[in-house]
Amino acid sequence: MSLSAGENGRIVSGEGNYVLNTKATVRAEANVNYHFVKWTNANGDRLSTDNPYTFAVTARNMALKAHFEVDSCQIQVSAGEHGWIKSGGGTYPFYSKATIEAVADSDYRFVKWSDMLNNDLSVDNPYTFAVEGDGSFQAHFAIDIFRVSLSADENGRIKSGGGKYKPGAEATVEAEVVTAHYHFLKWTDKNGDSLSTDNPFRFFVTMDMAVQAHFAENGYSVSLSAGENGTVKSGEGIYRYDTRVLVEAAADSGHRFVKWTTVKGDSISVFNPYAFVVKGDTALKAHFAANSYRATWSAGENGMIKLGNITAKSGGGGEYVYNTEVTAEAIADANYCFAEWVNAKTGDILSEDNPYTFAVKNDIAIRAKFVENIFYQVSLSAAEYGTVAEAGERMCLYNTKVTATASADQRYHFVKWTDARGDSVSGENPYTFVVKKKIALKAHFAVNSYRVNLSAENGVIISGGGEYEYEAEARAEASAYYGFHLLKWTDAEGDSLSADNPFVFLVEGDADMRAVFMRRSYRLIVSAGEHGDVTSAGGTGFYEDYMKVQAIAGNGYHFARWTDARGDSVSARNPYEFQLVKNMELTAVFEEGLRELVTVTTSATDGGRAIGGGEYEYGSLVMLKAVPDSQYYFTGWTQDGIPVSEEMDYVFTLTKGGGTSYRAGFERYMTGSSLPLPAGEARAYYADGVLRLVNLGGHVISVNTTDGRQVLRFKADSAEYPVTLPAGVYILNAASGKGRYVTKFVVW
Repeated sequence: MSLSAGENGRIVSGEGNYVLNTKATVRAEANVNYHFVKWTNANGDRLSTDNPYTFAVTARNMALKAHFEVDSCQIQVSAGEHGWIKSGGGTYPFYSKATIEAVADSDYRFVKWSDMLNNDLSVDNPYTFAVEGDGSFQAHFAIDIFRVSLSADENGRIKSGGGKYKPGAEATVEAEVVTAHYHFLKWTDKNGDSLSTDNPFRFFVTMDMAVQAHFAENGYSVSLSAGENGTVKSGEGIYRYDTRVLVEAAADSGHRFVKWTTVKGDSISVFNPYAFVVKGDTALKAHFAANSYRATWSAGENGMIKLGNITAKSGGGGEYVYNTEVTAEAIADANYCFAEWVNAKTGDILSEDNPYTFAVKNDIAIRAKFVENIFYQVSLSAAEYGTVAEAGERMCLYNTKVTATASADQRYHFVKWTDARGDSVSGENPYTFVVKKKIALKAHFAVNSYRVNLSAENGVIISGGGEYEYEAEARAEASAYYGFHLLKWTDAEGDSLSADNPFVFLVEGDADMRAVFMRRSYRLIVSAGEHGDVTSAGGTGFYEDYMKVQAIAGNGYHFARWTDARGDSVSARNPYEFQLVKNMELTAVFEEGLRELVTVTTSATDGGRAIGGGEYEYGSLVMLKAVPDSQYYFTGWTQDGIPVSEEMDYVFTLTKGGGTSYRAGFERYMTGSSLPLPAGEARAYYADGVLRLVNLGGHVISVNTTDGRQVLRFKADSAEYPVTLPAGVYILNAASGKGRYVTKFVVW
């Protein structure tokens, strides 16, 4: 007995030799998604639909054939609210193509197909798919028209923008002020949450919306400045229209307030304090003038004062403006010498200089005093490591000036002068003094000391910095961070000094030294297990370099995972992108069978890179990572231009009908700009120690840290504002009666 099977099945048992008139049992088996139909004889006549099939052997050399047919599947189609099914439900053979179609009601649109578990299947309509079993499909619909309702609080009104919109359409709403001295503030939703400060405000309509415009009273700036010889005391700030303000200035010592003027110099008021009512932005300047005082000088006994080419006992001086410098000079009689100038009223000593120059700060009368000629001994000497000019003893007339000069030996420096008892007298060199008595001065010296400053990047200084005496031995030592190694030591100009660590040297002067570190080099070895291959065998990279490996499975197999040298699993991503932080061995492991895989791709704008993507099964988690470059920040992930996440580490479940191409966006921090600026557009940025303002004249500028601390507040009257700001991120707010401008900038 010979048995055969048609397509899509096989013979299991029954073929062979039988004794005539005995019982035989034959059995066939259908392939997956097929079923047994019948047995036929050599002429094609049907014998039986049984399987197994038992019968009596009644003829010689019998031939039977098993026949099979593909299974049929039931496709059920239903519609959610606001639509109906046009076609597609029914019975279909396995692996055949089915097409289902739904129709939305008026003012509604088709959204998607889902299965019985509400898993998304497709957004296509009609939707064509391969039948792989019984299935239930439901069509979903959504409203096709959304209403945007607009309202405005008092002091303003809606100009345009309300009405009906298609889903996803862009709406532009605009409001305008109707009350004087008010300005547009913001838009809010029905819950009062802020939407935007833009006016007009553009947005995409995705639902029915109630949007309200809000307005606020203008704030007007009162800015005060002071001319020379005075300061502003109070009154500067932001005020509402018609507010009464009191401003006050204070004159410096020896000066008086004169008047308030505008910035153009027009006189406003001579009153101080000065009260006025705010009608707009106001800038006032306080002016001051110096007071006048009387200063006179005269001579006591045994001398005269000099008045031009003559001498007299009194009559010197006159009326002087505050802080004017004047000079009084006295001439002693024969056998007498000048002693000092004293306050004529109190007798307090003012100066031993002659001539005597002083600044007039109040009414004053001074008198010259004289004494009989006397000589005193002056002695100058030097301690070790230095010398003095004119060393030794000499006699000097009372009240004469003597200058002592010391010179240090090489590698030493002058420290101080001491008297005969060793008490310190002065640290000046040269040192000038007036002889009043016998005096002995000694110069002292000390060896020079030098400063060694050490710094490092990608490592730390362990020891070696500090103060050293000349030719002392210093030992500089540094330790590298993980992934780096010391390359060399350099000086302040970047010239190489040594590759030793520690580095031992003799200190011969002040030194600024830097430990330079280099990223370590690591080896990546990539191989493939059985039933597959890899696109690259690896290579060498530096610490934290981004490496990318990819595996390719053989026929009938799929990629399963990457393992390390110990066989531990590392990642199931393919391609697999990672940062190299050590020597690595990666092996691609493959397993039997095919999987339905979807390739997720990533890309990035300028200013960063996108990591992740590869081949995934539907329902698995996809992990993407955005890495901004220096001076850039991450703005968000988009899929086909639509924002999907603001998280740098974006994790989501891959679903059918979803996107497979994702893009990471980056923008540069605002640290300066050379781009052309549209006429009238406002901008602010910080560069080279200057806050630069464009089209913001007359605005009140406030600058805050990201935690809300205010660091600057001023009225913008120029395009550049020199200021030193610590490194960090700042928020700039510019306000005027015309509106508000807000931006963020970074200081590196």
